[in-house]
Amino acid sequence: MTTSQFILLLVVLAIPAAMAYSVYRKKRWFQTHGVLATGTVLKLVEDEADNETMAHYPVIRFFTEQHGWIVARYSVDRYPARYQANQLVQLRYDPSYPTVFLIGAEPFGVREWWPYALFAAIIWCGFYVSLNY
Repeated sequence: MTTSQFILLLVVLAIPAAMAYSVYRKKRWFQTHGVLATGTVLKLVEDEADNETMAHYPVIRFFTEQHGWIVARYSVDRYPARYQANQLVQLRYDPSYPTVFLIGAEPFGVREWWPYALFAAIIWCGFYVSLNY
């Protein structure tokens, strides 16, 4: 492997590392500064602007001390839907902007890391195969 190929590999591998770090920082911020609450999934909605996927966004209702009852759509979608109507969820919300929240009170763990590690492994294997041809 030449020096330029090695540098290119490092730059490309920095992409999944930066993505994982961004998710980690967001989750750590909510762990440190977010307020814990229990919410109820009112319904699941699809994104009107996206005609290609069938992902569902949960609409959550929860109570805050400063702002009372909040009803907000979660910013993360899933297909198939991870949540069901009337399901109780633990969440952490930004006390300054309670419509910004993160479902799940657990710290950043293996479940969040493995997609980025898999992405990096695929990139590494691609480089390895291309160098051996």
